Amino acid sequence: MSRAALDDICDFTSKVKKEAEELRQCHGRSTCDILVAAGFGVKPSHTKLNEANLFHSWYWATQPKPDGAKRDTINDIITKEYKSLIQDILKDDTAARREKLKHVYEWSENSSTVPTSKSVKSVAARVQNVKMQFSGLAEAWSNLKEIEIAGVVMYVGQDPAGCQTSGIFGGSDMYTSVFKYLRDGGSPEAGLPGMSSARSTDSSWELHCCMWEILRDRNHRVFGSTMKEELMAALKDLRVMQGIEVGDPQKIVWQHLLEFMTKNYLIILNWPHGVSPPGPGFEYKKLKGDPLRKLVVPYLRRKLGVMYDGPSDDDEEQDSLDGVPEIEIRPWNQDVIKMLESPNLKGEIPLVKAADGVVLRKVSDDPSWQKKTREGEDTRHKGRVDPPQQHQLPFPSHKRPRAEVSNDDTTAAHTQDQEMSQRNACPIQGGCRVWYP
Repeated sequence: MSRAALDDICDFTSKVKKEAEELRQCHGRSTCDILVAAGFGVKPSHTKLNEANLFHSWYWATQPKPDGAKRDTINDIITKEYKSLIQDILKDDTAARREKLKHVYEWSENSSTVPTSKSVKSVAARVQNVKMQFSGLAEAWSNLKEIEIAGVVMYVGQDPAGCQTSGIFGGSDMYTSVFKYLRDGGSPEAGLPGMSSARSTDSSWELHCCMWEILRDRNHRVFGSTMKEELMAALKDLRVMQGIEVGDPQKIVWQHLLEFMTKNYLIILNWPHGVSPPGPGFEYKKLKGDPLRKLVVPYLRRKLGVMYDGPSDDDEEQDSLDGVPEIEIRPWNQDVIKMLESPNLKGEIPLVKAADGVVLRKVSDDPSWQKKTREGEDTRHKGRVDPPQQHQLPFPSHKRPRAEVSNDDTTAAHTQDQEMSQRNACPIQGGCRVWYP
């Protein structure tokens, strides 16, 4: 465009902003809402409000919070308040639920923190496009000019999906990793990929989708981090509280998880029904859809709070995950540990349990335990001594052999009983001849 055309466009922009500011003062709405309603803005990624997320936003904006409390603690308080508020209302009774949350909906209508649905483009798509453009430019400078560029794209509005899509970009993985390390403050808990030290578990950045990462891959990654986090906490409890030497969770293979849990006295709790539990044939990267969401959504809701917005606008699908508890890994109690002393009870020790107490996996389901049991039975069988078999005589029992002494032809004839006595006292290969009449 010519310089004159660009000047006209700038004048138009200034006029629009000025008009939007006047309308904001007149109607009490934000400038962003005015521009969105006029078609000059962007829409939220999910136009259908989720009641639980709406209640979280209202609570954070209007209610007092405990001093010094962490975000996770406050989110837990908000979740309990929400469940207590609607516990007596059926999920299908929309009118009753809206009446119960009337003050929340009124705040939503009068507040500029909740985006309007009138728009032309998704916030999440806009943020994702920005990341792709900057990362592409950074990669080009890295390949052609040997200049590394790294940075962060942050959405600072109120749309949850926009916040969730924010992320780091760079021309190469090496420098984005360094950027993450510096972002975490260089503390001992913050490590680089491939190193044994773990990143800070308080950071929620790792719970968002990375560049070009689809939601399913993000959920697979989050599930692995969740299990590792729970394992490390449980092993620390065993080591510090009970003085038990534990293994290294960095070296766990999924196929050997049951064996690791048996050796370190651990149990998985709240495993959801309908999801294949850890054990033979378990491959978490093949999980998808609802089973995968059951594993990660409770964890994401606790860690992200209002920043979490589910991938679906389906209320029934969202409600189906409301009652799903978060997976936990806990040490065995002393009564269970004592069961190890009994060979008959050891195989019945539970390793994976559902929220309702149903045992989904136990020690006897571990292939290594089954192999050791079979080897022990084979060893006992080989070491067993069978009773000696009674050998039969080399001649039929219905015939009576007679024996004569070869070195005494003058001996008088003996009675039948004496002949039998001599035969029984004589070995098969000796100075006696055994013959048949």
